[in-house]
Amino acid sequence: MVRRLVGDADSLAKVLSALPEYVVVADMEGTILYVNRVMEGDDPESVLGTRVASHLPPDSKDTFLAALDSLKQTGEVQEYDVQAVFPGNDVRWLRSRMIPIEKEGHLVAVLFTATDVTELKAAEAEVERLRRLLPICAWCKRIHVEDGDWLTLEEHLERESGTRVSHGMCPDCHREHLGESNGGGGRNGNVA
Repeated sequence: MVRRLVGDADSLAKVLSALPEYVVVADMEGTILYVNRVMEGDDPESVLGTRVASHLPPDSKDTFLAALDSLKQTGEVQEYDVQAVFPGNDVRWLRSRMIPIEKEGHLVAVLFTATDVTELKAAEAEVERLRRLLPICAWCKRIHVEDGDWLTLEEHLERESGTRVSHGMCPDCHREHLGESNGGGGRNGNVA
């Protein structure tokens, strides 16, 4: 049915090149045999015959190689995120799937699909950054927590980390609230 719809290899290549995902076929060692498209300014022919791992930074290369080893051992689809370096040293995040291709019951090649998720990763990082912001009242300094309560700093620290707080008075507050004449407060001016 697909052969009737798509036709010859050239027609299939046109269909694959229209996909937003990168589609790569590699042998079991990770050597690229086919790629549907490359980044602007790169030549598809120059990519053929190179190793997939050679296009990845060291950390991502380890992730890729571990997934390839797992696919070889289990024959199961692998999913992972990696960074890839494109022309002009443009580093992009790719969400990848590694799919085994079998012939007569043996793994003969791997089909990789990769979707550029760089903007998604940036958005996730921003959400994480915002999640780490501590919403605090500008007047009373209570902290707004997820369940809607407003807790004192002491209550928040104890709830979140089990930290118990003891109290003292810094030299500046001692001067402001008790004045200079109420005893110096220790060797370095500390009153804790």
